Amino acid sequence: MPKKSKKSKIIDSFFLNAATKLAQLDSSEDSDSTHEELLDNLIEISKYRFGSITRVPKQKVWRNEVLPQYDEMRFRQVTRVSYQQFDVILNLISEDWIFHTSLKQLSVATQLAIALFRFGISGTGASVHNTARLFGTGDGSTIIRITRRIIKVR
Repeated sequence: MPKKSKKSKIIDSFFLNAATKLAQLDSSEDSDSTHEELLDNLIEISKYRFGSITRVPKQKVWRNEVLPQYDEMRFRQVTRVSYQQFDVILNLISEDWIFHTSLKQLSVATQLAIALFRFGISGTGASVHNTARLFGTGDGSTIIRITRRIIKVR
């Protein structure tokens, strides 16, 4: 049997609590308030993907301060292109509609650096989690979406 998520456990406890209250009630008025409370609880928990959210601290210093200060050789090791080539690519893609949607996005330069980094490595080094830690981004689907966005640019 699959393991139950925290959210499923919370929802189960809401239903058990409501069922217990309903079994102990005498009037339909109290029953209505119990139903309303259950509904309010379910609406509130449905706003969240998980039962509880644990924020992971992000360190953006490397991508914002260290990477731009790298010499040509080190920059090329990370992005697989020179500063000049990076700027040319950046100028070619920066006006694409995919970067100007209503979604909150990282800068185009950061997204390009992330994608180039991922294109240039393989194996476990290319994992979403390693890339996210290095660039100080979310390690859910953020890195995957950024990579796909760069690939889709025309």
